[in-house]
Amino acid sequence: MGGVALIASLAGLIALAALIYLLLRPHVPSPGTLPPAEAGIPASSIPLTETHTKVAILGLDGADWEIIDPMIEKGELPNLEALKKRGAWGNMKSMKPMLSPLLWTTVATGKTPSEHGIIDFLMKDAQTGRAVPVTSRWRKTKALWSIFTDLGKTASFVAWWASWPAEPVLGHIVSDRVAYSLFGYEADEGDRAGATYPPEYYREIQPLIIDDTAITFENILEFTAISQEEFRAGRKRIEEDPTYAYREPVNHLTKILASARTYQAITADLIDRGQPDLLAVYYQGIDEVCHRFAHYMPPKMAMVTAEDYQRYHDAVFAYYRYQDRLLGEIVDRLDPATVIIVLSDHGFRNGSARPPDDPPYIEGKPGLWHRRYGILIVAGPPIQPGRLDTTELLDIAPTVLYLNGLPRPDDMPGRVLEEAIRDDFRARYPVRTIASYEPVSGRFLPAGEVAADSNLEAEILERLRSLGYIGGEGGGERPGTTTAGGAPSLAESGPDGEALVTGYLNEASLLVKNKEYARAEEIIQKVLKAAPAFSPGLILASQIYAEQKRYGPAIEMALKVIAFDPFGEKQSVGRLGRLYSESGRADEGLVVLRRLAAENPRIGEIRGAVGSILLGRGETDEAEEELLAALRIDPGLSEPLSELHKIYRGTPKVLDLEPIVREGLARNEKSVVH
Repeated sequence: MGGVALIASLAGLIALAALIYLLLRPHVPSPGTLPPAEAGIPASSIPLTETHTKVAILGLDGADWEIIDPMIEKGELPNLEALKKRGAWGNMKSMKPMLSPLLWTTVATGKTPSEHGIIDFLMKDAQTGRAVPVTSRWRKTKALWSIFTDLGKTASFVAWWASWPAEPVLGHIVSDRVAYSLFGYEADEGDRAGATYPPEYYREIQPLIIDDTAITFENILEFTAISQEEFRAGRKRIEEDPTYAYREPVNHLTKILASARTYQAITADLIDRGQPDLLAVYYQGIDEVCHRFAHYMPPKMAMVTAEDYQRYHDAVFAYYRYQDRLLGEIVDRLDPATVIIVLSDHGFRNGSARPPDDPPYIEGKPGLWHRRYGILIVAGPPIQPGRLDTTELLDIAPTVLYLNGLPRPDDMPGRVLEEAIRDDFRARYPVRTIASYEPVSGRFLPAGEVAADSNLEAEILERLRSLGYIGGEGGGERPGTTTAGGAPSLAESGPDGEALVTGYLNEASLLVKNKEYARAEEIIQKVLKAAPAFSPGLILASQIYAEQKRYGPAIEMALKVIAFDPFGEKQSVGRLGRLYSESGRADEGLVVLRRLAAENPRIGEIRGAVGSILLGRGETDEAEEELLAALRIDPGLSEPLSELHKIYRGTPKVLDLEPIVREGLARNEKSVVH
């Protein structure tokens, strides 16, 4: 009996210990009944290290040091300033094409777009053939939230691109579709299947989801200088036609603010419930505000009226100040031991570097306003403060894994940012590697199929149109649906419509990068079949042919670009000149380019291309004349200036370039050549 009593007593102690552990452990959402693990490498075989480090990724789409640093100097961004002072910081190099779904999925997976499969805002639904907003179903590799879950670590992601439908995790997924208000329609839980994981969390956060009607005139005055009458008129237009929520700048701003408030409140709620091992929050506001208001920033652009400049010139700076406050609220809630990673996927052009003729929301050209370098700040106890060399988006996932004590997988092409990490931390926790996380047995089965809400998809499409990312009706101030020269817009093209050609284009671009020219050519033909006058498709086709030294079709494509829109695609002229030179058809090129110069006397790039061909032939005097003519038309041109410098270098005439250089810098003070 004594032995039985002892066993019973031990069993009771074990049960009591288990109960105490359950009561005292950090909050983890109940995963429900775990199904059997999928076949693959068992998670228990992955070597883990306890680093006692949590990570928070705060993604600021479009944030740019060229705007942030001057504002820090003025004391306008105290939270970013504090993080930068105590952190490692530097430029974040983007990837092409610079489109948010591709870039933020690269951050979340550590894989290139050609590997993870998210290559555009819209994808083709295999069942209906329609272009629909991209979802998590198209992602071909594991995201960080799945890797953490497989290894028993908690992860919560908020508002991340292509996170709907939400996948099962040890933590929470608040998908990128939660904050849409369905043009004022009050969604219930059934309408938002897949909006969150766990599914019941959507019901819990409904009080935190606010509609744009909650944004008041006083709120808007922080960002713009419009009158109360103008604000009321804009709200009335939304009541009459809900699509005006995105078609006018101030109405769009109310949507941006409502979304930011919603996701901010949800993030605070998640932290208060118990900070996970990895927290990631995506803030889209800076990018959206820049697409709506960057052309109103000082100095005033010619395309902007004096009245609109007065109304909106401070909107971008005001939103940076607002975003800084949002960051501060989250940082204050985090465990002090957290490593905070603040990054952007690209920058945004400002000052004289802005495209002079196209506002940042014009159909098919918003990427012209994206700058290749965004920001990175890494701050926390294990971090060595100081400036970093330029990093890449691919480096984020391996670094996050390392800081949490997980090995870096060999199939992630990025690296751990060891130079940002203190020597003692790296000595205690050396970088370890494994082959891949892809075959590791999943803790959960994939989420079941859910149907998309058609009203919500309609709002997503309207928003993308308003930012110029896809064509079609909408967008308010945008010019009409035909491009310069009468070329048809994407909205008018082909059976796949305006939406899918950009997806094809992105896929072809990625294939060109990998030198898979045959496949790239096959796909680009789909683009040109759907949209024969789509300049980006023609330009890429020319590049594909040129890479293979098939100069005939390369020249033909370049000529089509110039014929459709000579002013909008002036950079294609230089490419055309190089193609004629490389192909040994310089004589023909001179005839063609001189004819184009006569037809388009205000395009300096054409005279510059003529000068480059002549210089390559050794006809220096004639080349000098053409290059000077190009710079008289536009002193800001880099290529003619560089070619002219070759002629003048080492001679007293090089000093003659000074007034040209000064005038060019007055137009674009960021020109490296000047």
